[in-house]
Amino acid sequence: MLVEEGKGNTVPEKPQAPPFVEGGASLILSPNKLVISVKAVTSDGSAVAVEGCTETELTSGTVTVLHAKGTRVILKGKITALGCDNNQLTALNVQGLTALQGLDCHINQLTALNVQGLTALQGLDCLGNQLTELNVQGLTALQYLSCAGNRLTALNVQGLTALKKLYCHNNQFTALNVQGLTALEELYCYNNQLTALNVQGLTALKKLYCHNNQLTELNVQGLTTLQTLNCWGNQFTSLNVQGCTALKDLRCWGNQLTALNVQGLTTLQTLNCWGNQLTELNVQGCTALQSLVCGSNQLTELNVQGLTALRTLHCYNNKLTAQAFTKLFDDLPARQDSDKGECILYTEESGLSEGNHTDFSTPEALKTAFNNAKNNKKWKMYKWNGSWLGVEI
Repeated sequence: MLVEEGKGNTVPEKPQAPPFVEGGASLILSPNKLVISVKAVTSDGSAVAVEGCTETELTSGTVTVLHAKGTRVILKGKITALGCDNNQLTALNVQGLTALQGLDCHINQLTALNVQGLTALQGLDCLGNQLTELNVQGLTALQYLSCAGNRLTALNVQGLTALKKLYCHNNQFTALNVQGLTALEELYCYNNQLTALNVQGLTALKKLYCHNNQLTELNVQGLTTLQTLNCWGNQFTSLNVQGCTALKDLRCWGNQLTALNVQGLTTLQTLNCWGNQLTELNVQGCTALQSLVCGSNQLTELNVQGLTALRTLHCYNNKLTAQAFTKLFDDLPARQDSDKGECILYTEESGLSEGNHTDFSTPEALKTAFNNAKNNKKWKMYKWNGSWLGVEI
């Protein structure tokens, strides 16, 4: 809204500040959304007093629709958890809730959020707002922090030794220090501008999503609990995953890898290393592997013998010869129709120069192996044309 400032001049109206409420919280609403949904939990199950709405109280632990009379709503009570997400709130003051353990204010229009001094806080979800800074220092009880989808350029999580889940993706970080967070199990820091990330010593880490940054290296050696690693879209020339014995899902596509050693990863189910510079790939012993996407590399052969769980194979845009394909088809495991086994063998996509052999009617040995894999082993064979569905051969 615009207000006059002198003759003929207008300036934006200053946003309403949320007042401090002793033993309570204040919410500033958007003028075009005066009906909101709120859930509050109290320490003893008592009701929460409501001011500024036609409703005068809300029941603990129940989502309540409030009809505001204006743009300011006050909540008072022994609140330990507050959920006010998806309400288009423009401001929020929770400083009076000294016993607050959980705060969910995601997908609003908050430009600032003060959680300092809330030392009982265990969970904070402020995803999808417009925050440019967030101070969580001193919140030593914090186990869950989701601040993704804001405008943060930095985040200091040092000393948060209880933190188990950190979701800070889709921000503008150039650096992130997670050293000492030994309880951390899940780290989502993708879609930032990170040039370095040190995860050594994070012995509890199970999921790491650091894709689409500017990382030139990543050391995950010794992370024996790591199950999921998404590091695609960076600038790696090498990646050492040795010792990651629990790894199930590895997606490192779109880097500059010239080698990749996945030996000993007997739990690996998904491997996507598309779009690198690999000249060889040894997946022998990866007996749990179900999906292998290794297209757009420089492979001259691919050994899938013994990969009895394999159901998806994308190997287009390499340098696979007729002889290499003959062996590959012979080694493919038999599938059932219900398994939906699929191979994408070559591409006709505009702008890509296919290096694989593309005629599976000759020589005779290749034709026999191809037809056997297709008709008897129940593999559907495709060529890639830029469509997600592909074209069946």
